[in-house]
Amino acid sequence: MLPPQDTEAAAGWPSVDLNLIGAMPEVKVPLDIFPDAIADFIRAVARTTGASEGYVVATLLAMTSAAIGNARIGRVGPEWTVPSILWFLLVGVPASGKSPAMGRTLKPYRGLEAEWRAAHAAVGQPGMDSVEAGWRQADAHERGQTVSAGIGPAPQFMCELMTFNGMIELMQKHPRGMLVTADEIAGLIKSMPANLRALFLKSFDGDDFRRNLKNESIDLPRVAMSMVGCMQPGILKTLLPNLALDGALARFFVVLGAPQSAGDLDAHINDGPVLEMLRGLRALQMDAGPSGPVPRDVPFTRDARDLIADRMAAARLAHETGMMEGIIAKSDGTVARLALVLALMRVVSGAPDTTETVAAEDVRNAGKLFDDYLLPMARSAFWLNGCTEIELAARAVIVKLQAERVASITVRELQRMAPSKFDKGDAFTDLMIWLERAHVLRLMPAAPSGPQGGAPSKRAMVNPQIWPPGEAPQPS
Repeated sequence: MLPPQDTEAAAGWPSVDLNLIGAMPEVKVPLDIFPDAIADFIRAVARTTGASEGYVVATLLAMTSAAIGNARIGRVGPEWTVPSILWFLLVGVPASGKSPAMGRTLKPYRGLEAEWRAAHAAVGQPGMDSVEAGWRQADAHERGQTVSAGIGPAPQFMCELMTFNGMIELMQKHPRGMLVTADEIAGLIKSMPANLRALFLKSFDGDDFRRNLKNESIDLPRVAMSMVGCMQPGILKTLLPNLALDGALARFFVVLGAPQSAGDLDAHINDGPVLEMLRGLRALQMDAGPSGPVPRDVPFTRDARDLIADRMAAARLAHETGMMEGIIAKSDGTVARLALVLALMRVVSGAPDTTETVAAEDVRNAGKLFDDYLLPMARSAFWLNGCTEIELAARAVIVKLQAERVASITVRELQRMAPSKFDKGDAFTDLMIWLERAHVLRLMPAAPSGPQGGAPSKRAMVNPQIWPPGEAPQPS
């Protein structure tokens, strides 16, 4: 909403596209899709860290999806399953509170990991693998003794910096999956070698990863990595072309945030409900398969499947360009993943006998989160990627208008602002028509000739909405 001094100036101007002027989408996270205690946690973390609630929700969902990992898989239909894996990118300037929000949201999960590691170490032989443990227990049984031994490596839920070989070893030790976190994920993405990039892309869908080279043979079933990291807007813009090539960026939910009011230093955050939910999710067991543990199916109800089918049909009819084409095309599967995670959050937070199914309400809640929050965020973050040439030229003019801070401007000055391909002739006229139809400019009536004769240069009014609230120049 414009402040009082801008309201009069903006009167008579239609709304301008927020993406065109580089403004944040005016959307809020639908917290009513979460259990009340979880929603309270989200609000408390955002208030304490002075960050957007969206940053907290994104980190919470990445953490939750990792806690599920390969323990469960959503069964949408006989031939269609979806993993719980989610990737989130927190984008904002340094003062937007990305890192504090992510770090504080992850605190319960770090605490749970520490609990599990302490319990594992207390057994006495925490480095023992399943083969050694099996034979030692068999031998002890023959001698009428029992051996209480920790089987497998020490529990690990999260990792940060990694190499390809390091991640392969981590996945072999922890087949349930991993949460990858990065305070500045740009460094990881820019320096990621091809083999590690291939592993990450496979992990998004929980696929098998196989490599058979001369000196190397790798066979990892169902690689599962959820991810959350932070990035500054300028860096995202720089990386966008390369990340779009193999579809890596289309797999991320991008959450934009702006600096909020200062954090509440006296606020107390109750981690209890989130910690109990995470305990419940980590307690979900994988089923035994012929070649090792496998995920257990969580079926979608008939009504839930019908809602996914409706979304699939709508996605096929959509007309999108750039990054948004891939995001919309995959939106049915995206909503199915979100619904699986929300369903299991509901199950472990409910009564002990709650049936593990993805219900229609879970799909509706996932669709609400996607349509009302995540999709507008994606449109804003990737808007430039799908722009036409004239839209890019219009954006360039708007950036210069925002810097000039004038309520009106001459046509001659607008020509100097236009990119070289659009600064004269029909191309310039077409650009100005586009800007007026986009409610950025409005050509003013011709001014009367002066006493010496000769008409002054024509002028155009500038929509005050292209500036942040309170910063629009006042008409002279």
